[in-house]
Amino acid sequence: MPNAPERRLRTALFVDFDNFYLGLEELDQSAAKRFATDPLLWLRWLEHSLHDPDAGDGGAPTRAMLVRNCYLNPVSFGGSRAYFTRSAFRVVDCPSLAGQGKSSADVHMVMDILDALEHRTHFDEFIIMSWDTDFTPMMLRLRNHDRRTMMITAGSVAQAYEAACDRVVRGDDFIEQALSRASREPAVVIPRPSPLPSNEDLRQQILDHVAEYMEHRDAAADMASVAWSINDKFGDVVRETNWAGEGGFRLLLKSAPSFPYQTVTAPGSPGFIYDPRRHQRPDTDGDPHAFSDDEPELADLALRVSKVTGVPRLLPEEYAVLFEELAADLERDAFQLTRTSKDVRDQLSERGAPIKRSNISFVIKGIQFQGHQFGSDPEAETPERLAHIFLENVKTLCENAQMELGDEDLPLLERWIATPSEEVTEP
Repeated sequence: MPNAPERRLRTALFVDFDNFYLGLEELDQSAAKRFATDPLLWLRWLEHSLHDPDAGDGGAPTRAMLVRNCYLNPVSFGGSRAYFTRSAFRVVDCPSLAGQGKSSADVHMVMDILDALEHRTHFDEFIIMSWDTDFTPMMLRLRNHDRRTMMITAGSVAQAYEAACDRVVRGDDFIEQALSRASREPAVVIPRPSPLPSNEDLRQQILDHVAEYMEHRDAAADMASVAWSINDKFGDVVRETNWAGEGGFRLLLKSAPSFPYQTVTAPGSPGFIYDPRRHQRPDTDGDPHAFSDDEPELADLALRVSKVTGVPRLLPEEYAVLFEELAADLERDAFQLTRTSKDVRDQLSERGAPIKRSNISFVIKGIQFQGHQFGSDPEAETPERLAHIFLENVKTLCENAQMELGDEDLPLLERWIATPSEEVTEP
């Protein structure tokens, strides 16, 4: 039977260079340099490795970057222009006409996005690389026209901007996945096996492949990406046998009760697979996150604040051990966001209290946005001090989102974010 035609997303990419580069530079200077000088590195990741989480069991399509636009200030960043033109980008010069540093990149981008929206080529997806919240109305307009939207951000963004996008890729994930040196290596082509003699054999080989896929991961994987890798390895036999006779990927996993990996799904979620021994359970809107039944007010506050501001809905004891490990890491090594967030994640996993790296990075950046400079006063970087700085950042996020906190909410907020570890039970 001939292979099914390859599915692909017709994608338009718009890069707010000044905004994105400066945000990336604050996270990791070497990563910012790779972004500016090797666009093909992260373009290859966008086209072939960043899978669509809503693709379902059928696997994820590739992207065709039909529009590649980069908007930069030629006075400040003209040295990067050649790298992007050499990578088939259309580079739009956006100098600061008023001489006050602010360029007209956002205006140019909006006009070009509107033109692309009306183009006779129906673009399936629009990707914007910027953390400028002024693009929120543009994202809503694209959604009104039934186009998929993705924001790749190098900084903190408002919850409203994030909610307006179908998908958000945060700066630390972009650095780790798209700009890692490993991504320069060509993909290893795994030969597809011969048709399997029975559904039972195929089922076991798929389970073995999932176990191998998950073995070295430090966080949960979205099921669409895992399903795509299965289709890529085993080929048409997966579709022809309807997942070894089980009727779908999720059903196949459920048919193996002794399989050590678990799945979690919720309405509007692509579904995740994770190892409960090593990974934090993926947070979904349907997950009460195990707050104690004795404190319904605390659980309700955490849910409300998280939904409005994006603050991780961790348990009080999870926040306590996070701040302990962050303080310990700062005492051992100088602060560097990508290294620090990774080391803290690893230490928490060894401690038996795994927390997603994206949540750790959110907390670290929240402390920075509150004005704290890591390393400026090492003796003051205690778990209690770091927790209270982040607590103030959460209050600021609530205020910026116009979420009023009553007098009864403030003690609960402190109980949630800044309870010392000796007052809670470690997870």
